[in-house]
Amino acid sequence: MADNIIIRVQSPDGMKKILSTKRETAAAFLKKVAKEFGFNSNGFSVYLNRNKTGEILSQNKTLSLLKIKHGDMLFLFPSGSSTSSGEVMDTATPHTSSSLPSVSSSSSSSSMIPRSFSAPQVQEDEIDQYLAKQDGKIYRNRDSQLCRHGALGKCVHCVPLEPFDEDYLNHLDPPVKHMSFHAYLRKLTGGAD
Repeated sequence: MADNIIIRVQSPDGMKKILSTKRETAAAFLKKVAKEFGFNSNGFSVYLNRNKTGEILSQNKTLSLLKIKHGDMLFLFPSGSSTSSGEVMDTATPHTSSSLPSVSSSSSSSSMIPRSFSAPQVQEDEIDQYLAKQDGKIYRNRDSQLCRHGALGKCVHCVPLEPFDEDYLNHLDPPVKHMSFHAYLRKLTGGAD
């Protein structure tokens, strides 16, 4: 009973816990991972680190020889056409990418459709398109008492403000409780689109 260990496997779809033993081979463990995540045996790669170093290959070494202990986190990256990031596809090993077409051409191809992570095309409203084109700044007139520059100059007192400027929103009468959604988006992106 003390031989049982739980290994966490994190994938783009979430994390799952796999029950295993210290003496289990890497090949048997990878079969359990494939069954748990619903992959065929070659449709993924498992790594010791998040930056895709230390790949666990299907071999006859035990998990204890691979220095995998109870509670360790491993990282699963799907390979082939089921991923959306080019980074994962570029590092796929040749033996995994050559096995994927045979899976999709099998008789059960309707049940083996690769997962698509692309976002659906959304049509924005006219007002959202209009507001996205605007710079969104709050323009202020030249103050004759505070400004000491020419008509074309700008100083701290007359430079345009960002729509999310806390001091400006609080000094209005009555103060603005909630900024607009577009002002919030500009605050998150720093004004860059």
